[in-house]
Amino acid sequence: MNEKSRIYIVDDEMMAIAYFKSLIREISGDIEIAGEALQGAAAYPEVCRLKPDIVFVDISMPVMNGLQLAEKLLKEDKTTKIVLLTSYRDFDYVKKGMEMGVVSYMLKNELTADTLREEIEKIMGSLREERHKAHMYAEHNLRKFLTSQAADKEDIIYRNHPMQRYSLLYAWEDQPLSLDGEHKMFSECEGELLEKLDYPKGITCRSAAAVGDGKWCTIIFIDVNVADSKELLMEAGEVVRRGLLQKGVRISCIASKATKKFLELPGLYKCLDELSDYTFFYGGGRVLWQEELEKRRKAEPDCDGLMLQLMYTLDEEDKNASEFTLQQMLEKYKSVYSRTEYTRMLREIRGILKRYADRKKVEAGTIWENHVFADTRQVEEWFYAGLREIYAGLDSFREEQYSRMIGLSLEFIHKNFEKNISVQDIANAANISEGHLRKCFKNELNITVVDYLTNYRIRRAKKMMKSGEYKISEVFEKVGFTSSQYFSYVFKKIEGVTPSEFLKSL
Repeated sequence: MNEKSRIYIVDDEMMAIAYFKSLIREISGDIEIAGEALQGAAAYPEVCRLKPDIVFVDISMPVMNGLQLAEKLLKEDKTTKIVLLTSYRDFDYVKKGMEMGVVSYMLKNELTADTLREEIEKIMGSLREERHKAHMYAEHNLRKFLTSQAADKEDIIYRNHPMQRYSLLYAWEDQPLSLDGEHKMFSECEGELLEKLDYPKGITCRSAAAVGDGKWCTIIFIDVNVADSKELLMEAGEVVRRGLLQKGVRISCIASKATKKFLELPGLYKCLDELSDYTFFYGGGRVLWQEELEKRRKAEPDCDGLMLQLMYTLDEEDKNASEFTLQQMLEKYKSVYSRTEYTRMLREIRGILKRYADRKKVEAGTIWENHVFADTRQVEEWFYAGLREIYAGLDSFREEQYSRMIGLSLEFIHKNFEKNISVQDIANAANISEGHLRKCFKNELNITVVDYLTNYRIRRAKKMMKSGEYKISEVFEKVGFTSSQYFSYVFKKIEGVTPSEFLKSL
């Protein structure tokens, strides 16, 4: 048995209860004795309060016998699982018990650990199935109720107590952002899981449902004695977050403010559903307060003219101004827009950069790659990298507008950088002497041949590492270095960090 089975024992003989408990200890640690009583009258209120899974009742007891107790318990709750215990085969008693709803009976003189285990497992299996079906029905009704469709209020555990307050916990599975269509993979966890969590004292989870597309909603009843519910609701949100995380589902959770009107819950649900489009900007895995998100949603966008400004700075080929404008755009967009609007604006920025790169005929592979982002920091780093690639391409394009001899030299380097080439090899390709090549490089590029070759190799190494196709131990050979130690030394000299540190920064 995977979950604890809670049982209650009623028998007028102390020795019989002691023997029964010894059998329970012998079976396993998955059975908990919720309580015991020597009289039916004493057992009745206890069972109603504790709600055990199974009640074992001795038929022959004074004052209130087992059948009378069973009848009273089943009248209170017809789903109560009762097993009659008898010392003799009196099938008339058993028949009466079965007719009123008792699930089984056991003979005391034939009771063993094995027979008891078998009986409990059989009843618990049936009970779990019943509870699951009941929850699926309740979950269906809860979804209909929250989405303002027709549903029986009684099936939603409706109450209208003048002092009672209600709240919702809305959980949303964190998903990465993609600029090329979001292919979301949602986890499947039923709302029943959330109902079984251990919530803070003062609030009660009365019903929970999976509402589709990686979303869950829980109805919370707030105790009338609780003065300030915000802190408790935020704690309850943490309980939900951790509960789903244990199932491998990373969520953000929004706790709603409290309401005294149960029928306001569908309106609250609609509000939380809309606010969930803002949780991406908080980094995921967070519990958020409804009013905090509402303030953010009410923020007025002040982004007019930024798209035109970016296009203007690009046309002017002003790298610093372009970076500053891009930074302004990304900062403002994430502070005022929803995830949906933010994604649309990012696509527009990418479109501007792609069209500009095409027009200038420069290579900027980053902005053409399909990429997903876990948070806004990754978005910003990706766009900054794309802009830097464009300006690096422009610089490279300018460098290549030199004499025919330098052009031939650069073409040879770009095609053979991965080989062990020498300055003489480059000079041969340009049909000039080594000395003349060195002089031309210095005059036209203001850099030595060796330094240009080295810088180009490091540039290509960075690109390979960014692509993720090669390990560092493979990259150094593919860009023409003879040893990994020398590659690391040169890389740090030029970039200021080791290859490993550069890879981590990505």
